[in-house]
Amino acid sequence: MKRKKVLLVDDDASLTRLLRTSLAKKGRYQVEIENLSRNAVRTAQHFGPDVIVLDVIMPGQDGGDVAAGVKRDRGLRDVPIIFLTSLVSKKEQQKRGMAIDGDRCLAKPVGIETLIDEIEDALERTQS
Repeated sequence: MKRKKVLLVDDDASLTRLLRTSLAKKGRYQVEIENLSRNAVRTAQHFGPDVIVLDVIMPGQDGGDVAAGVKRDRGLRDVPIIFLTSLVSKKEQQKRGMAIDGDRCLAKPVGIETLIDEIEDALERTQS
């Protein structure tokens, strides 16, 4: 089975390392990390992710800026994005089913199983 490519974009390097390790242990994902938002689109262009996990609040460009750059790129525009944010609580997320411009939004801190469920859901939607 071909491993799916997941790009993690977050300025918190300890979080991205933890998520990469947790996802890699599952054996289903090839994971790339980008901790500088200004490099995120370029990293995505080189890596060719199947899904992007993107922090909302970052110095320089925020997640919305990065997502806009991804959507402008012909090779990336159909790649699903899963936003991570500390701006909403898990209770708010569960109550309202959060999304930003149609892309799923998860509250931080996110459990690895919740993230994997969202990644798998996003991958299924792109194959339909």
